[in-house]
Formats: sequence, structure tokens, C-alpha cells
Amino acid sequence: YTQFQTNPEPRLVLEANVRVTFSDYVRQLMNQVRRLLSVKQLTCIQFKVHPTSAKSFEDLQTQLGDLMFESARGQGVIPMVPRCLPSGYVFLVAFATDYETARDLAAACALKLGDHDFAALIHSAD
Repeated sequence: YTQFQTNPEPRLVLEANVRVTFSDYVRQLMNQVRRLLSVKQLTCIQFKVHPTSAKSFEDLQTQLGDLMFESARGQGVIPMVPRCLPSGYVFLVAFATDYETARDLAAACALKLGDHDFAALIHSAD
């Protein structure tokens, strides 16, 4: 660190690996949902919707409605990094007890938010 040679104040250089941080966040979120639901089997699909018509968290809640996660139902989507909404995209995680339901939640979410390409893609991946 070259500035240290000219400025002897202690410095902390930190690398934040976004891929690790992002995947760790999803893993921790999954652990919390698993504990909340008291289930051992839980499937999650993390995905990005782009473009999205939602420009705020309130828009997102209104447009997704009953697709949002509710512990009483034991499934739904949880938005991640909602600060990206004004830029036209959002990251979400779909939680369900089986893959097919999580996949259908992700596709329905993408359709409601205006990303028809992703919705078609996720169903064609099977």
C-alpha cells in the first residue's frame, strides 16, 4: 500500500468479494427460513428480474401480492438488494419445500414484474 509509506496512519484494506457475500446472504436467509418453518427440506432459487416495472419496495409488494413470502404458507419470494429497483432490476429468492413450486414462484414473480423472457427461460430449463 503505497500511501502507507507517505502517511504512517494505520489503514485497513478490505476486499469484499460480492459473489461470496451475496451467496452467504442467501445461505443465511435460507437457514432463517428453515428454522422459522421448522422444516429440514427447503428449496430456494435465487434470481434476477430485469427489467422490472417495480421502482420501489412498495411497488414490489403491491405487484407481487401473495407471491411474497409468508411463514403461514411456508413459501414465497423474498426480495434482496431492493435498492436496485430504481435502476430497473431486483434480486429475489423463491422459497418452497420442493423445486417445482420454487420454480413456479420465480416464474410467476418474473411475469408479474414484467420480465417475460426469464419466466419462459426458467420453465424451458427443465
